[in-house]
Amino acid sequence: MDKSQNEVFRFTWLRSFEDPIAIRIEKHGESYLIFWKSCSLDNENNPAKLKVTKQKRIDKQTWDEFQSRISQIDFWYLKTNEIVFDNDGSNWILEGKTPEKYHVVDRSSPKSESAFYQCCDFLIELTNLKIKNRNKY
Repeated sequence: MDKSQNEVFRFTWLRSFEDPIAIRIEKHGESYLIFWKSCSLDNENNPAKLKVTKQKRIDKQTWDEFQSRISQIDFWYLKTNEIVFDNDGSNWILEGKTPEKYHVVDRSSPKSESAFYQCCDFLIELTNLKIKNRNKY
């Protein structure tokens, strides 16, 4: 299968003082997968060593729910960056690629009630990562 025909979204979550996490959800024809990775931090708070690398199949209904969330936030038309000054927060970076387009959105510590946060949190919840709500900033 030609890789360029796949649809892929990647969420990169960079939190102050917490392990960085990357989650990727993909559609390959009629096959749907989610992958997630996390790594430890060194003494200077830089990514150091891969701790978790997992994947699982998901169903079309889950993919469709994610696509609904992408539509709700109008992902393809969101500004890439919003200027927010935040010292000890996090960056929520969501990238999307289809055969026709690529887009990236980077937000600093989005509010939990925002649709962008909820879209990315949906991906977190699809993994087996056990992250307390207080650590979702």
